[in-house]
Amino acid sequence: MEKYRKFIGKKVVIVLSLLCYLMACMFTPFYYSNMPPTEDYLFGSLFCLLLGWAGILFHEGFLKVYFLAWYSNITYVFAIRSLIKDKYKCFLTLSSITFGLSLLFAFCHEVIIDEAGHTQMITMAAGYYLWVGSFFVLLIGGLYVLFVQNRKGDKKLMNDGRMKSKQQIFFLTKADIVKMMSMVEIRIPIEYTLMGHLNKKR
Repeated sequence: MEKYRKFIGKKVVIVLSLLCYLMACMFTPFYYSNMPPTEDYLFGSLFCLLLGWAGILFHEGFLKVYFLAWYSNITYVFAIRSLIKDKYKCFLTLSSITFGLSLLFAFCHEVIIDEAGHTQMITMAAGYYLWVGSFFVLLIGGLYVLFVQNRKGDKKLMNDGRMKSKQQIFFLTKADIVKMMSMVEIRIPIEYTLMGHLNKKR
């Protein structure tokens, strides 16, 4: 029963996280400063997902650091795999790295917009926040499933084990008493026992 609950918990967390991730691919991740908020550019987040890895190649200086955020898409996949396989430390490490990398792009204020190297100021939009949200859901939900539910399950098993051990001790004690009585009868001759009984009556 506990394994089934844990399986359902992991399934819910992963599905919710993936839903946020898929929704993020349908919304614009950021807007240029000279573009109206109602106008989406190119293919939005889907374009960033497919070509975001190249940001490190085309940007210079500290701007390269912000585009490390794209690699959280890779660690995200491995984090989900670790959650499915109940690898606690691996999941905690990968999901934390995923969430941390995704936050890097929040500090990026400009991106290159053409081959000449001209930059344009940007403002984060719904696509980016949904993207980060999917990683946050996986991190918090996974921690709850792996640690909180596990502890509840362990406590229940311990309580069940204690009850069983008490029952076993009870029955074993009765058996031990029977064994002890039989051993006493073997070691002490029955005549001495009867004589002691008669002497007490006198």
